[in-house]
Amino acid sequence: MSLTSTLVKNTILAAFAADSLALGAHWVYDSDIIKNKLGDKVKELNAPTLNDYHKGKGVGDFTHYGDQTLFLLESIARHKAYDEEKFRQDWLESIEKYQGYKDGATKETVENLHQNKKQGSGSGDFSAVGRISPLLLVSKDEQTFVQNAVSQTRVTHDNPTVVAAVEFFAKVIWRVQTQQDSPSKVIKAVKEEYGSSQPELISLIQKGIDSVSEDDETAVRSFGEKKTFGSNTIYTGKACSIGGALPASVHFILKYEDNLERALIQDVAVGGDQAARNLVIASVVASQKSAQLPERWTRKLSKLQEIEKLISSLQ
Repeated sequence: MSLTSTLVKNTILAAFAADSLALGAHWVYDSDIIKNKLGDKVKELNAPTLNDYHKGKGVGDFTHYGDQTLFLLESIARHKAYDEEKFRQDWLESIEKYQGYKDGATKETVENLHQNKKQGSGSGDFSAVGRISPLLLVSKDEQTFVQNAVSQTRVTHDNPTVVAAVEFFAKVIWRVQTQQDSPSKVIKAVKEEYGSSQPELISLIQKGIDSVSEDDETAVRSFGEKKTFGSNTIYTGKACSIGGALPASVHFILKYEDNLERALIQDVAVGGDQAARNLVIASVVASQKSAQLPERWTRKLSKLQEIEKLISSLQ
């Protein structure tokens, strides 16, 4: 089977909605705080009132991950194709005007580019993996999609484990889109193709697979360590690093593969870097034709019309 325009559009919209859903509780690591402060509102798009990372953002806006996913969509719409050098230039122009949060990977990449080094940061953060859904619009086959996904990742995250992860998830997304097998079946099949290569990547994927029977909080905590900073306790499995974020994403994809809405809500409720995870979870689970993306989320996206116009220009 080949890609279908409706499914590709729905997948991209799901990724943006997933990021926006995470905004209200992003980087809140204590799930009890999320539960007590948001309650049932965790099921809806919220302004980021629980901390100051995304000050100035409102309901329906994106985290910096969603915004950089939009940078990619804008770039490929402008050029009617993905081109690494053009995306690098477009990304730098956009990020230098950007008023939102700039993480370490972004700052390091900007510094490299100002020094005429065309190399992304060495960051091991998972976030770049989730940007790739817009590339479905300009990729003719799986090989092209994987190449484009890896390329856009290296623009900001030139880290071997992150690059290996985006290659893996690009294969998974493409095959769920075109074969319509379940994400669990596809993830396990793609994992087996690696054999003994990429042992670090395979170990992280297997951790996620093995955790599906556990409750979400226990599972995600198990992907890292317990660390105390003054009066605050953080479980690093919830953090930005690929070591926790990748198996956590696999956990939510496999456990809730038949319920996109629940997968994304449950991930937000656990806390930490939910936005990075949600982008990946949505891109995989929403690749199924059976996936139901809540219209109450998409209609509240502040840039919905812009996104739909950009997608339409490429279909």
